[in-house]
Amino acid sequence: MIQRIQTLYLFLAAIALMVLFFVPIYHYQQIANAQLVDAKITIQGSYVKNASTQIFELQTFNFVRMIIAAALSLFLLFTIFQFNNRKRQVGIARILVIAQFAFVIYLLSSLQQQITAAGITQVRMGLGVALPSIAILFTAMAAKAIRKDEEKVRAADRIS
Repeated sequence: MIQRIQTLYLFLAAIALMVLFFVPIYHYQQIANAQLVDAKITIQGSYVKNASTQIFELQTFNFVRMIIAAALSLFLLFTIFQFNNRKRQVGIARILVIAQFAFVIYLLSSLQQQITAAGITQVRMGLGVALPSIAILFTAMAAKAIRKDEEKVRAADRIS
C-alpha cells in the first residue's frame, strides 16, 4: 500500500536529492578583476557573484551531475509506486542505495578536481554536501521497512 512508512522514506530521499538543485555544495572566494568575490559550486556548476549586481552568475555548467541527480530522484519516486510488488520494490531500493553511493563518490571527486583545477584553497561546505548522504540513509531505511512488510505478509500467509 502506498501509505506505508517506506513511501515516506523514499519520498524524503527523492526530496533530498531534488533540494541539491537549490542549495550550494561548496562556498569559496576567488579573485576576479583585482577584487575578492564570493563564489559557489552547486549541482548545476560554478557560480560567481557579479560585483556590480550582487547576483550569482553561472560560470561553468555541469550537465552530467544534474542528470544523475534528477534520474536518481525520479527512480526513487518510481520505486514508491512499485508497492504491489514488494520484492521488486526492495530490489530497486537496494540498487538505488548502491547508485547513490556511486553518485556521492562521483560528485565529491568531480568537485575536488574542479576545486583543484581552479586553484582554490579555502572552501566552506554547504548544505549540499550532506544531502546525498541523507538520501542514502532514507533509501536504506525504506528498503528495511519494505523487507519487514514482506516478512509480515509471508507470516500472515502461513497462518491462514
